[in-house]
Amino acid sequence: MTQITEKDIIAIKKRTELLQRLFDLLLSDLLTLYRNGNQLELNPGEKQCELPGPIPVWFIWWQGPKRMPPLVRACLSSLKRALPEDITSLHLITSRNIGGYVTLPSWIKEKTSAGKIDPTHLSDIVRMSLLDNYGGLYTDATFYFTEAINRSLLTDRDFFTLCDRKKDWYDLVRGRWSCNFFYKRTDPYGGSSDHTKTFFHFIKNALYLYWAKEDKLQDYYIFDYMIDSAYRNLPGVREIFDRLPDTNPKVADMVFALNDSYSQKRLLEFTADTRIFKLSNKIPLMETTADGKPTLYSWLINRQ
Repeated sequence: MTQITEKDIIAIKKRTELLQRLFDLLLSDLLTLYRNGNQLELNPGEKQCELPGPIPVWFIWWQGPKRMPPLVRACLSSLKRALPEDITSLHLITSRNIGGYVTLPSWIKEKTSAGKIDPTHLSDIVRMSLLDNYGGLYTDATFYFTEAINRSLLTDRDFFTLCDRKKDWYDLVRGRWSCNFFYKRTDPYGGSSDHTKTFFHFIKNALYLYWAKEDKLQDYYIFDYMIDSAYRNLPGVREIFDRLPDTNPKVADMVFALNDSYSQKRLLEFTADTRIFKLSNKIPLMETTADGKPTLYSWLINRQ
């Protein structure tokens, strides 16, 4: 594995600071609007249905369930096992059914069709539209759950994301959030605070505004830069993030062991203090090691 040097870290920090200033400038008018207690509605009528009752859980796989790779299928199965069935309802979002939930702005549709917005960044837009309009839990397609989700996470908290701020991070996020795992409490369970509502509404409109003006990415991680801008410039948003506990410290560790031989001891090392793991479908994955032993990846995709 390539080692990151002190020189690399300095370069990363300089680039991060430059992009922070850029996104503050791009979002300056929107930040002023929300800081003054106002809101913007760029896409009236986007909400397409009502979802009373169970807490919606959102899982996006644009190609549909029949075209899921084994790892994504295993992650979806783990989510189904982890959800408390009596208070949640799982919604698998595809390119065919998204219109039944939200109608995206015309410029988002046009730039997606033209290939200017790729599926990954379209998912960023859609998740914030779904959470802003309906609330619930959004989890990326490659999160793997090893145990049931605690009911209190869904009923007692109005906002949640995965945090781990104890490590010596040098990137933009620094463990303050996971942009691919968000929760916004729904009305039947107490609803969300004004600050939580502001966060999701602001980021959705920031994404809409960005793509109304731009035809390409200023940076692959524009979603994180928008969250960072809201965090630094909107005190209420900063408050909802700062009160969150650090959880799941090994969330990003298991992915590096997927091609290692499986052992219960190794699995227990991961799951001793972590229940949710961010994996990846973008790396070569093997079901056996060079000497023919089943891998951790093999165990995950064959687990019933």
